[in-house]
Amino acid sequence: MLKKSLQFLVLILFLIPVKSFSQQVNQALNYNITIDAANVLNNGIKGQTEIIVEKNDTSNKLNLDLLGFTVDSVWINQQNAIFIHNSPSLSVDLPINTPDTFTVTVFYHGAPQKDATWGGFYVEGNFAFNLGVGFSSTPHNLGKAWFPCFDNFTDRALYRFNITTQSTYSAVCNGTLIADSALQNGNHIWHWQLAHPIPTYLAGIAIGKYVFVKTEYNGLNGNIPIVLAAEAKDTVKLKQSFQNLSSALTCFENKFGAYPFEKVGYVIVPFNGGAMEHATSIAYPYYAIDGSTNFETLMAHELSHQWWGNATTCETAEDMWLNEGWASYCESIFLECLYGKPAMVADLQAKLADVLVNAPTSDNGYKSVANMDEAHTYGTHVYKKGALMAHVLRTIMGDSAFFVACKSYLNKYKFMSVNTSNLKEEFQKHTSVSLNDFFDQYILKKGHYDIIVLQSHTDSSGNILTLDLLELNRYKTKTNETSKVKVNVFFKDKTNQTIEAILNQGKGSVNVNIPISKDYSYALIDEDNNYALAHTSEKVTLTKKGVTVVDNAKVSLNVQNITDTVQLTIQHHWVGPTQGDARERGLRISKERYWSVYGAMPIPFTCWAFFAYDGSSSAFLDEELFNSITTEDSLVLLYRKNENMQWRVLSNTEAVFQPGGNPNDWLGRFWVSKLQTGDYVLGAYDQSVVGISNKMAESFDGKIWPNPANDFFTLQLNNDNLLNAKIDIVNALGKTVSTVEINENTKSIEIDTKQLNSGIYHILIQTENKKYATKFLKK
Repeated sequence: MLKKSLQFLVLILFLIPVKSFSQQVNQALNYNITIDAANVLNNGIKGQTEIIVEKNDTSNKLNLDLLGFTVDSVWINQQNAIFIHNSPSLSVDLPINTPDTFTVTVFYHGAPQKDATWGGFYVEGNFAFNLGVGFSSTPHNLGKAWFPCFDNFTDRALYRFNITTQSTYSAVCNGTLIADSALQNGNHIWHWQLAHPIPTYLAGIAIGKYVFVKTEYNGLNGNIPIVLAAEAKDTVKLKQSFQNLSSALTCFENKFGAYPFEKVGYVIVPFNGGAMEHATSIAYPYYAIDGSTNFETLMAHELSHQWWGNATTCETAEDMWLNEGWASYCESIFLECLYGKPAMVADLQAKLADVLVNAPTSDNGYKSVANMDEAHTYGTHVYKKGALMAHVLRTIMGDSAFFVACKSYLNKYKFMSVNTSNLKEEFQKHTSVSLNDFFDQYILKKGHYDIIVLQSHTDSSGNILTLDLLELNRYKTKTNETSKVKVNVFFKDKTNQTIEAILNQGKGSVNVNIPISKDYSYALIDEDNNYALAHTSEKVTLTKKGVTVVDNAKVSLNVQNITDTVQLTIQHHWVGPTQGDARERGLRISKERYWSVYGAMPIPFTCWAFFAYDGSSSAFLDEELFNSITTEDSLVLLYRKNENMQWRVLSNTEAVFQPGGNPNDWLGRFWVSKLQTGDYVLGAYDQSVVGISNKMAESFDGKIWPNPANDFFTLQLNNDNLLNAKIDIVNALGKTVSTVEINENTKSIEIDTKQLNSGIYHILIQTENKKYATKFLKK
């Protein structure tokens, strides 16, 4: 299943649980669902469902699920039975001596139920269709929205459907269309049959004015029918949008083994919130057949579910990453098969950016991939972080072992239910690398980790460069846990080496052979995000003047002067950098993020860069830094050439402070007039060090000019006067270096700065009415 994120993220916070009361003490073997849907668009349906049940306990009760509807009668082996229907629970009394295998038939009528947020049964215009889950239902299964069943992830059965429609309508269900015929009253009946067992939420029905576009795919086990259902007016666009379906099938059969069902099927429905992976009959949204391949990853995602979710299904919602995370990763694999590795890398980088930026907000904090709470079963952590974790597992194992393990796992648990332990156990059989650390740290624990170069140094001969590595955890996880993990370090010198480094308990080092007396250019860790560390990278090729937005690195570039191609890699680290001596200098550096710029800057080459800040409480970007300041003009941008250098505050001429239009929105940016390779980080003068009272200092209401200043500056208040005012000039260490007391009634004064050293100074102004705080730069 794939849902549109924005709609889901808004609604998921307001889930209203609908409890299901069936317990898996009995097993359905077959469902024979007969529905008169001729008037479904106006008056609901009339249904009769026969269930062949295998009795697994000694209870005299049979507990089914059926949401809404009026139950007319229930029969056990063709005998009228006593029942109580308290929606969604349908409790049936079993006759004495009921055999171990028996048939229950439920006769019912009414309107199929739509979920309050996402899923259930929809009647839209000339269409009626179901989506097998409901985000407001607990558990999320909603097979019960249109037929009585044991509604859970583990109960698997075979299906037969007998659906009556008006003459101009068609019914599309799972499996193969084995017969269709006209009735005497002019209606039409459609008979479909599925040859493989599936859980109830994967049973699908769609009714509309459908025509069928039929082709075949020559698969590993022979020809597989492909049936696409849409209205006649849309078939041209349908074919164009599905032009790479056969390529997707080839890709997935090669990676995961033979297609597990008897048919490939998609049915187009007017749903704007995503798609649903009904086995062999995927409910696919109308917006995605636009005549292009714009939505081909959605097509691939739902197709991959036939392996990951439909044939092998998570046994509980808490392990939904086994369905949705792997299907989301299959989007990346599909792009790799079709367009090559760079397309896969770009897709994974976009997923990582989405996880790091949006997951904490959309999922109400940081979550582990496994053991997910029900409120966020279909959240960003499950889908996109789950995809990233599948790729990390591939990186750790290597391609050959990984895809052998995929095939083995899917074959062993074909048409069965699984949990995370099952996956770990099966994959471990195919690699000598212990997977304990990976599952313990990446799957079962929440949060994100980054690995940085702590420092670099050469030996006495100058031939060996040692990079000391350090693992940092994402600040808001509030954990000091470290892991044992391998990463790749890309070392930039004449030979462009890639070296594997092993970290244990968060620390490690790597040695690199370098030419005598040659300094290394830079070391990029996990450039392609194969380990899903807490940084997002983007490679940038600049060839001409103009603006380039580097989305994954959250920075914008504007080339002013260029004569040759310039290639850069920019990383946005979602952890705070090493602090150096910033604290001693009265500075508070971000504990949440910083930027690294790698590459060669030729001469002449001039490029502006724009580093934005966002201290809003919902952004999960600079919230911690903004907790230490009262005004945005306390912010500074700092720079260091490499990890061995101390941070330096960029002057107002090097990094122009550009606050947003609203002084209280905590939004704005720094405009760097000449981008350099190295690290950039946001900071602020620590008001607890320089003596500024957070509670008493007002936002400065006036002007200072010139700023930066040489020998003097003029200070002016707009809405207050300086009669009996005291003005203190405070340096970065919190020491008052100059005091001016004013006895005249004036709003402006010229202050001498000749004796001050270069740097940033705070100005504390105490008038008769208020206290103010601002700052200036001495050149």
